[in-house]
Amino acid sequence: MAKTATKPVPANMSEHVDAVAEEHRYALESADRLLREIKLAGRRPTYAEMVSLTRETGWSQKDVGTELRRMNTAIQNEEIAGTPKDREAAKKQAAKAAEVLESEGPKLRDQIEKLETQLRQIENDAKTTKQRVEDQADAVEKLIDNAPRFAKEEVQTRLRMLNETTRRDLFDLQGRANELRAVVDQGQQTQKAHLETVQRFDRRAVTDLTPDGHVHKMRFTDHWPMIREEAAKELAELEPKIEALQAEYDRDRAEIEKPLSYYALALHG
Repeated sequence: MAKTATKPVPANMSEHVDAVAEEHRYALESADRLLREIKLAGRRPTYAEMVSLTRETGWSQKDVGTELRRMNTAIQNEEIAGTPKDREAAKKQAAKAAEVLESEGPKLRDQIEKLETQLRQIENDAKTTKQRVEDQADAVEKLIDNAPRFAKEEVQTRLRMLNETTRRDLFDLQGRANELRAVVDQGQQTQKAHLETVQRFDRRAVTDLTPDGHVHKMRFTDHWPMIREEAAKELAELEPKIEALQAEYDRDRAEIEKPLSYYALALHG
């Protein structure tokens, strides 16, 4: 019966163990360098790299995933930690900042406290004076409202006449101006809304028919440029008229209300 071959035993077992450990350490260092290269490139390991990592280290694919995450965390911490020179510079900077805070902080806090006190005083003054103005305006309204009945009725009659003439004319002109502005300038209107506005203004400016008479989406006609130009011209002529009429209305209203203002001023002469 043939003898079974046995694996030779190394003459020096301690040296053998050391050699195996050194080989394993080298394999782990090589794997670590490869992991770093993969993470810095922002990619996943290739098939060949995965085979190399599992074969040389004895890791499973799950182990490789765990090691990749470890390497990612290590790289992030390295970026934060910086070099020894970076850390030494940061310590000096922090120490300097602490010295500045210790020497300047109390003075700045004192200045802030004084400024906050001034701000509160200014805010209080503004609130108080604003309330005084509102109270005075309210008192004037009450004085006017307390005027004799005959004076108020006369003013109201004259105001109704003013509203039925000058103010009505002003509203008419303002309404026409608003209509013209919506025609001349699309502004915030959608294109469809603008086309509808222009069509209501002058049907010649918009059509929904093709040249052969078929219904199509709305569009401007060849008349539109002329119609727009005329509308813009009318608007330009209206604006100074509106301004003048507004001034006339304000002036006439103030004159009509003068008798009531007398009762708000009479006590002070």
